[in-house]
Amino acid sequence: MNIIPFFVYGTLRPDFYPQSKWLKGAVSIKKAYIYGELHHNKYACAIPNNISKKTIVGYLVHFPSNIYSSKLKKADWNEQHPHHYTRELVTVYSNEGNSYQAWMYKCMYTYNNPVHNGDWVDYINKIDNSRNLLTLSLSAIAIITIISYY
Repeated sequence: MNIIPFFVYGTLRPDFYPQSKWLKGAVSIKKAYIYGELHHNKYACAIPNNISKKTIVGYLVHFPSNIYSSKLKKADWNEQHPHHYTRELVTVYSNEGNSYQAWMYKCMYTYNNPVHNGDWVDYINKIDNSRNLLTLSLSAIAIITIISYY
């Protein structure tokens, strides 16, 4: 079996906790990027495009041959391949300037909710922080209203 690394840009990233267990056993995890556009629906949706000037932030993940097959099957299952995401080869660039061919899961549907900075985990964290601030603000307003009433 040909051992091809993975480019992960969404839920399989090491800095996105729920799926980081999939990375156990990796021999190398390096920050990397591809060219293209990133969108968000419920999950990350990358549209690779080598002529784009936009980048999609992710990680290049290498697994050893003894667990590669099981990691490929688990990633296919996680990404609902081939029903929701398709697995395709893309050119990935390391932050050191090297290029690699890697598997990437591409969403089969298009969405019109761009992630302008190309970093889905950063985007999700900002949404969560905004929700937390909104909840705190509404709680503070409710407390002030109650105090003012009495």
